[in-house]
Amino acid sequence: MRMENSDGRADFAFLVAIEIDPERQSKHHGASPQCLSQGDAEQMLSHLAADLGALLPDLSKCSIAAAGALYDQCQVLRPGTPLFTALAKRVKPKSSTTTARLTGVGFNDDGSEPAELAPDTRLPTGLLLMIPLLCSGEARLIDSLGEEMEHRFLGEGQVSAHTASWLQSAFDIEVGHARFMTLTDLLAMYRLQLEHFGYLPLWELVDAAVHGDHGEQRISTQSGASFHWRDGVVHAEFQTFDYWVHHGAGNDSGEATAELAKRYAALTREVRRYTSTLEAHHVPLVFTLPADCQGEVREGYISENTGREAGLANSAAITHHDWPDLGTIAISANTSEGVRHFYPLTAEGLNTIQSGLAGLALTGEGIAFPGTIRIDETTRRLRPARIGA
Repeated sequence: MRMENSDGRADFAFLVAIEIDPERQSKHHGASPQCLSQGDAEQMLSHLAADLGALLPDLSKCSIAAAGALYDQCQVLRPGTPLFTALAKRVKPKSSTTTARLTGVGFNDDGSEPAELAPDTRLPTGLLLMIPLLCSGEARLIDSLGEEMEHRFLGEGQVSAHTASWLQSAFDIEVGHARFMTLTDLLAMYRLQLEHFGYLPLWELVDAAVHGDHGEQRISTQSGASFHWRDGVVHAEFQTFDYWVHHGAGNDSGEATAELAKRYAALTREVRRYTSTLEAHHVPLVFTLPADCQGEVREGYISENTGREAGLANSAAITHHDWPDLGTIAISANTSEGVRHFYPLTAEGLNTIQSGLAGLALTGEGIAFPGTIRIDETTRRLRPARIGA
């Protein structure tokens, strides 16, 4: 990916993609690979530069910077590509007469500094890890080299056996394959990954965010969830169960309540996967509600006042509507002012809901954990669990 400079120069961002051997890597029990010291980062870049020079000799006329750490693709593919922006600050020549140089960026002992290049430890260590690199030089040369990288890396970009062995030892990982890759290559590969798992629309949102698309994108998922990219933000429409079953995709059949519960769990699962992935990419995200949904978006959760009769008889005061692989989908509170439902959007939101329940005028008996979604057979709406049910 080409990045503009204001001094007649240009930068081009690219990567080393390392595929971890899962069978041999299992001995590390998923521990995050270590960051390299300054000296090791410089040595790493020396190895990589030698491989690059053999493939693209004109790169010797450019300055190259690399971070001495491994990153998940979600951290690489973030709006504004902040890892490469941080590298661009380090590769910029001190003067117009400065010759090409190599800048390996090392880290302190715990990998937290420099902060703008620190790997995101909240992301689980996957089987595909990245080393970001950036070359800088005269604009026409960078354009020519960038074009060559786009055409040659996938077919000819494998790093040498010597470099792969050095990376394996330095990072304490089991390298299956390691190759140079452009951001275009990574986005194309990521698209195939998401398509394989049935989440192709998610790629459209990530791609728009990474490229800073000023237009709009509207996507719908297999389960009927809706996401809208506009003004640099993804707007995720949240459908409560009552809205979904009477106005959304759940309104298209007379299915039994057990099947409705299964389908709403599938919708919730899909929304959570989309939103968690977008958050991992640091894509700005806000939740919205359909215009005629009787709910309110709060910090980390949705509150819905159903307007239904107060104090349902023979019902639990609090009902946790759970699903085996999802945990809590919703919590129903049977209060003297009517039934209220709460839908957690985040772990913190769930804590906030649970803390706030004590302040409600609850009626009914105890707390119910039915292990499923409780639905009124007659009204086909979410309801507190019946005592003994």
